[in-house]
Amino acid sequence: MNRRRLFRLWCLGAAGALVYPAYGLDPRKTLTQYSRRIWQQEQGLPQPAIYSILQTREGYLWLGTQGHLVRFDGAGFTDFTGSPGAPFGSGLIQSLLEDEDRGIWIGSTGGLTKLAHGAFTHYGVKDGLPNGPVGCLARGHRGEMWVCTEKGLFQEEAGHFQPLTEARGSSGVGATTACEAADGTLWVAALDSGLSRWDGSRFVAGPALPLSENHRVQALLCGREGALWVGTDIGLYRIAGGKVRAWTTAGGLASDSILTLAEGPDGSVWAGTRDGISRLRDGEVANFRVRDGLSHSTVLSLAFDREGSLWVGTKNGLNQFLDGRVTPYTIGQGLPSNDTGPVFEDSGGSLWVGTLGAGLSKFDGRRFTTLTKKNGLASDFIYSLSEDERGELWVGTSDGLSRIHNGRVVENYGKRDGLPDRLIRVVFRDVKGVLWVGTPRGLAKFENGRFTTYTEADGLAGNSIVALGSGRKSQLFVATENGGLAFLRDGKFTKYLQGHGAAETDYFYADPPAHVLWMGTLGGGLRRYRDGKATIYSVNDGLFDDQIYAILLDDENNLWLASSRGIFVVNEKQLDDFAEGRTKSITSVPLGTGDVRFECRAGVQPAAARTRDGRLWFSTTNGLVSVDRKRVQRSLVPPPPALLEEVMVNGQRVGAKDLKSLRPPQNNVEIHFTSLTFLAPERVTFRTMLEGYDKTWKRGGAARAASYTNLPPGHYRFRVSACKGDRVCNDPVTISEFTIVPYFFETAPFFAAVAGSIGLCVWLAYQLRIRRLKEQFQMVLAERSRIARELHDTLLQGSSSLTMQMQALSTRMRASVEKETLDDILHDAGVCLKDARKSLWGLRSPRSGESSMPARLGQLARQAVEGQTARLNLSIDKSGRDLPPEVEYHLLRIAREALANAVRHSGAGLIEVSLKTRGPALELSVKDNGRGFDASPDAPVPGGHYGLLGMRERAAEIGAELRLTSEAGVGTDVTLVLPAGKRRGLRVGGDGAVARPPVETR
Repeated sequence: MNRRRLFRLWCLGAAGALVYPAYGLDPRKTLTQYSRRIWQQEQGLPQPAIYSILQTREGYLWLGTQGHLVRFDGAGFTDFTGSPGAPFGSGLIQSLLEDEDRGIWIGSTGGLTKLAHGAFTHYGVKDGLPNGPVGCLARGHRGEMWVCTEKGLFQEEAGHFQPLTEARGSSGVGATTACEAADGTLWVAALDSGLSRWDGSRFVAGPALPLSENHRVQALLCGREGALWVGTDIGLYRIAGGKVRAWTTAGGLASDSILTLAEGPDGSVWAGTRDGISRLRDGEVANFRVRDGLSHSTVLSLAFDREGSLWVGTKNGLNQFLDGRVTPYTIGQGLPSNDTGPVFEDSGGSLWVGTLGAGLSKFDGRRFTTLTKKNGLASDFIYSLSEDERGELWVGTSDGLSRIHNGRVVENYGKRDGLPDRLIRVVFRDVKGVLWVGTPRGLAKFENGRFTTYTEADGLAGNSIVALGSGRKSQLFVATENGGLAFLRDGKFTKYLQGHGAAETDYFYADPPAHVLWMGTLGGGLRRYRDGKATIYSVNDGLFDDQIYAILLDDENNLWLASSRGIFVVNEKQLDDFAEGRTKSITSVPLGTGDVRFECRAGVQPAAARTRDGRLWFSTTNGLVSVDRKRVQRSLVPPPPALLEEVMVNGQRVGAKDLKSLRPPQNNVEIHFTSLTFLAPERVTFRTMLEGYDKTWKRGGAARAASYTNLPPGHYRFRVSACKGDRVCNDPVTISEFTIVPYFFETAPFFAAVAGSIGLCVWLAYQLRIRRLKEQFQMVLAERSRIARELHDTLLQGSSSLTMQMQALSTRMRASVEKETLDDILHDAGVCLKDARKSLWGLRSPRSGESSMPARLGQLARQAVEGQTARLNLSIDKSGRDLPPEVEYHLLRIAREALANAVRHSGAGLIEVSLKTRGPALELSVKDNGRGFDASPDAPVPGGHYGLLGMRERAAEIGAELRLTSEAGVGTDVTLVLPAGKRRGLRVGGDGAVARPPVETR
C-alpha cells in the first residue's frame, strides 16, 4: 500500500474521530465570558511549562513540557518520561505530531523520537538526521512529514530522512517552523533566509517581511481559506493574494512577540504572545491576559480539540477555554456596574438591565448603552421594570417612577403625582393592561393619566408591597412585606392563603394554560396554588434552595428558579405529581460544577427574563448571566464510549497478548479506563460489569478503575458504559476480554479421574467384602450341613430305633389302657420325627441337581395338608429358581409357618398357595378361608403363639415386606413381597456378619 493511500485512510480515520459534536467557542462572546479551567502542578501537572499540545485521533491530549511527555484524559495526567527508552532528559519538547499508524513523533531539543506501541525509538545520524534540536514537525497532505532542524528542513520517507539542500533552494541553515497550506504549498521559515515556499521541486523566496537581522519568524499558520499567518517578534502578518497586512500592539495586539498560532473552528485566528493571547476575527482584536485569569503571560502553545475547546499552554500551566452553559456579563463586557437589578425584554426585543447605583442599560446583543440620572432618570438605583400597552418602558427607582419612549426618558413621577411613596419596588402590567405600582406605603394604579392608591383599608393584606402578579381569573395578585397575600377580582381585593404567609412572597409566576400560580418566597420554598389547593415545596422535599427570587418556564415544561445558591431546574410534571401525592419527593438539577458560581439577586422585579431567542437571563450579585438552553440540552448528550488505558495483573502491567490467557496464580486484575471528553469530565460517571463474575451492573461513580481479587478460573468480558451523571449513558462497550486458566487440580479431567479412582476403590472394597461374606456364608452352610449329618446319624437314627422298638412292643401287648397310651406316645413320636426331618432338610444347603424353590414350596404345601380335610390350590411359577440360599431358606420358613397356622388354627376348607412375579418384585402368598382373626398391629397374638412375629422378623432379615390381612369368618391372607434388588445380595447384619436364620418359635 503506497503512502498516498495510507494518508487518505488516515484522513478518513481522523474524520471518523471528529464525528463527536464540536460545539466551538461562540465568537460573539468576549474572551472573559468563556468558562475557564487551569491545571498546574498542584493539580498533578508534572512540569508547568507547556511547549506543545496535540490531540490524537483516539482523543487523548498530549503535552510536551521540559523533559516530560504527558498524556491527559481530562481527569488525570500520565507521565511517560519514566518509560524505558524515553530520551528527553531535561530537553524541551517543542513539537508533537501523530502519524497514520497512530505513532506519536516528538521533536525536542534532544532530537527526534517516536512513541509507538509503548516503546520509544530515537532517530539520529544513522537515519539521516543531524544531531541537535528539532524545532518543528509538519504533516503534508500526501502523508509526508517535515522536520525542522538547525541544519535545515528534512523530509521523512519510510523512517529515513532526506535533507532539502542548497541545490533545492534551501540554504541548509536553521529551519524554525513550517506549515502546509490547503493548496499543498509548503511554507518554511529559516534563520537566515526568512520566509520561503516549496513549489514541488525547489524553494522559492516568499513575500518580503520587514524583518531585520535581529528579528525572526517564530510561528506559522496556514489558514483554511488560503491565508498565511506569520508570527514574528515584532508583530503578526497576514499574507493573502499577494497582500501583506500587519498587526501590532498599536492595532490592539496583546504583544508584538508572537510565539504560537492556531485557527478556531469559526475561522478566527488566535495568537499566543509574551503578554497573553489575542483573538482576531472580522478585523477586531480581543485580548486575554494574566489580569483576566491567564495562568502566565508567556503563551507557548495553542490548540483546539475536537469538542471546540481552546487549550493554552503557558509557562505556568495548562488553560482551557470552553463555551459554558452560563455566560456572564459584567463591567468587562460593558455593564456600568456588576451590582445588577431587574432584567426585562421589551416588545421590540431589546434587553434592559437595571443596576443598583449605575443607571439603566440596554443590550443589543453586542454592546450595552446606559441611561443614568444625567440622562433624565429619576434615580440610578433601579428596582423594577415593566412595559405598557404602547410599548413604553416604565422604570421603578429609589426616587420615583420613570417613563421611557424610544430609548429616551420622557417623564418622571413622584409623590406629587399621586404615588404613595417615592421608592418604587415593583411595576407591573396585569392581564387587562392596567399598570400597577407597588411601594412601601401602598399600591397605586395608573389609569387615564392619574394614580389611584389602595391600602389595607381596601382589602390588601398590608401596605408594604413587594411583589405583583396576574392570573387567568384574578386580575392581580399582591404580596406584602408581612407575608400577606391578596387578589383583585371584579374590582375588589380579597385576602387569601391565610396561614401560609409566614414567609414573604418575592415573586409571582402564573401559568394560565395549566391554571397554576407559582410563588417564590424568601425562605419558605416554592408554592403552587391550583383550584383552591396550596402546595409547598422545600429543601426537605428535594428543592435545591428555599430562597426563590424568580421563576421561568421553558418549552419543555421545566421551571428555572433563581435562588440564593444560583440557578436550578425542576420539571413541572414532578411538581404536579408531588402535589397530587403520586410521588414523595422531587429532583432539582442545579447548574453543575464548572459553570460560574453566583448568587441570584433578591428584591428586584423581575429578577429573571426569557428572551425570544430562547435564552434565559438572571440578575446576580456579580453581574448578569445568560443561560443557553441549547447548550444545556447538549449537555445531555452521552460522553464518548469508554476506552481501555491499561490492565494490571497482580500489580504488574500486562499487554494485550499476555492478557488473553492468564495462568494461576494471576487472578487479581485491575482495569483502568476513561472516557475522553474535556467539556465536563468531572460529571462523567461509569457503570461496569465483568461478565462471568458480576451478576448486575455496578455504579462506580467517577472512578476510572475497577479491581477484582481472587477471580476463579473462567472467561471474562469487562464492559463499561459512560454516563453524564447518572442520567444519560451511552451503549456499553467491551474494552477487555481475558481468560484465567485453572490449576490442573481444578480441571474437569482431574475431577473425573478423582471420581473414577474413588469409584474404583469403592468397587474393589465392595468386591472384597462380598468375597469375605461369601466365604463366611459357605462356612455357615458347611456348619449347618455338619449339624444336619450329626442329627441324622445320632438323634434321628436313635429316635427312629426307639420308635421301632416301642412299635414292636405295642404289637405284642394286649388291648388295654396302657397299650392305648403307648400308641398315643408312638403317634406323637412319629410327628416329632417328621418335624425333625423337615428341619433337618431346611438346614442342608441346596446342591447341584437338588429341587428348586418352586418345587420345594410345592412339596412343603402338599406335606402340610397331607392327612387333613382342607383342600390345596397351588399357583407356582418359576420365579424363584435363582434365589440365594439364605433368601430361599427364609421364604420356605415363612411359607411353612403360614401353612401350619392355616392347617392347625383356621379350620379352613381351602388353602391357596401362590408364588409369582408382579412387576420387579417376587410375591409369595398363603391364603385360607378359615375363621380369621383381628390382624391389627395392636391386637394380641392369636393363641398366645409367636409364629406371626417370627414371620415378620424373617421378612425383615431378607429385606422383604410382609402383609397380613385377616377378617373374622372370612379367612386370612399372608403375602410376602420381595423387591428385585433383594433377590441377589446377602443381608448383612449390623456387625458385618451374615444374617443367620433366627430361632423359630411357634
